Amino acid sequence: MEDTMKLLQTAAKALKCEIRVRVSGAGITQAQWSVLNELKCAGRHGTNTAAEIAQALHMDKPTISGVIKRLEKSGWINSVRDPKDARSKRLELTSKAVKTMKNSACCGKDTAQKAFKGFSVAESERLKIYLNRIINNMEDK
Repeated sequence: MEDTMKLLQTAAKALKCEIRVRVSGAGITQAQWSVLNELKCAGRHGTNTAAEIAQALHMDKPTISGVIKRLEKSGWINSVRDPKDARSKRLELTSKAVKTMKNSACCGKDTAQKAFKGFSVAESERLKIYLNRIINNMEDK
């Protein structure tokens, strides 16, 4: 099991590093890109509060709060009061972020293509099942 854990950690690190390199030209970090990407996909995922994004990205609330504060300060996102719940704020991409995300839209896709090079569709699907099982196991209380 120890070798498998090391392989998972190394693979995750390699993927993060690849995305970090691809988005560094935009002046954002890998974690910031992940939040922006989640907001870009908010229509599909229904994620546009800090808590929803934290859950979707498997990040803790203090970490996501810091990332969001830096994104707001840098003009990447705006927070607006939720019309249904005055205590809650919804996050929205600014026009700067929308433009950048269009330009880097292929970042995730290109990274995935590089990572899964040589995988058959069946292998990719099995890996997805196995990784989701690990995630679900780790979320079990």
